[in-house]
Amino acid sequence: YSYGWVVDYASLRCAQDCDPLLGAPCSAHESESERIFASAKECCDEKLPWQSDCVYNSDGNLHGNQTRYYPSYKEETCKDDGNHEPHMISSGLLVSSKEDCCESNFFWAYEVCMNDGNPIGPTDLYFADFMSGKCLQDCHTGPFGCAQVPPPIVLYESIDACCEIAQSWVDPQYCKSRSMGTYSYGWVVDYASLRCAQDCDPLLGAPCSAHESESERIFASAKECCDEKLPWQSDCVYNSDGNLHGNQTRYYPSYKEETCKDDGNHEPHMISSGLLVSSKEDCCESNFFWAYEVCMNDGNPIGPTDLYFADFMSGKCLQDCHTGPFGCAQVPPPIVLYESIDACCEIAQSWVDPQYCKSRSMGTYSYGWVV
Repeated sequence: YSYGWVVDYASLRCAQDCDPLLGAPCSAHESESERIFASAKECCDEKLPWQSDCVYNSDGNLHGNQTRYYPSYKEETCKDDGNHEPHMISSGLLVSSKEDCCESNFFWAYEVCMNDGNPIGPTDLYFADFMSGKCLQDCHTGPFGCAQVPPPIVLYESIDACCEIAQSWVDPQYCKSRSMGTYSYGWVVDYASLRCAQDCDPLLGAPCSAHESESERIFASAKECCDEKLPWQSDCVYNSDGNLHGNQTRYYPSYKEETCKDDGNHEPHMISSGLLVSSKEDCCESNFFWAYEVCMNDGNPIGPTDLYFADFMSGKCLQDCHTGPFGCAQVPPPIVLYESIDACCEIAQSWVDPQYCKSRSMGTYSYGWVV
């Protein structure tokens, strides 16, 4: 025999060309001109394409000598009791083993399917809790974040994997932190107050907030959050880090008084310009670097330093010292001071002839020649 497959129009199926004494699907094939196919499917597709259950009937099921498993979606398992829906035949859902049926139709709950739809004991793996936007561990109830998994549920080896795959629409930091029973300590937009709030325990007070919008992106800093979500809100960063609640001191430059103050009387533009800082030192260094000591002294003059400063009216350099000696005068703030006459002349009086500046600064002449 050829052991191939040939059409049997009488039974609307394909039979196998083999010894009929072996029983179905073997048949006494004697039509020498009828084409023989390599498989029952090829035969059915070519000769009986309108017969949806041809393949199923061809391989022996017509005679009841094979077991076939089908998926029972309601019970989340595979059964072989013959009570399958008619469409399952043409859909190719009937297979010869329970393992294949479970793997094809319940791959996310394979063990449950193989256990006739009954729950499996805790695995200590993780599964997605879609209601809360976090991942729980499949374990005996008791510890935080622990719950026995309801079938059928996909299990993951880690919180990271569960959050990344099963909770892909949830911000990763939100999912991971909530799954561990904590907060991300990142920053998230609060459109109602036009600022960004920190994702931390609200009992700690501002800027912490009760953040529960799991899909909202969490940023590393208030500035990143404001730049991305509220770019038109010039005072977003200032309001976000606690100033909205008055719990931080901010210094601004008072150019008229040549110092930095924290009395809140800053110009509105100073917020968006980033001129408000948390320490007087930073404010003085950024805005009055040439008169840092004066700025730190609330704009009041500092005692003589014996350093040198430029007297632009005379084209020479004077020494910052108590008045009296020639070329000696107390420096008016804010003025840059230099350690030597040479340095003062070279940097601060660069448009003045060096010999002129140096000699006049020392109260003498250069004894050079001039046109």
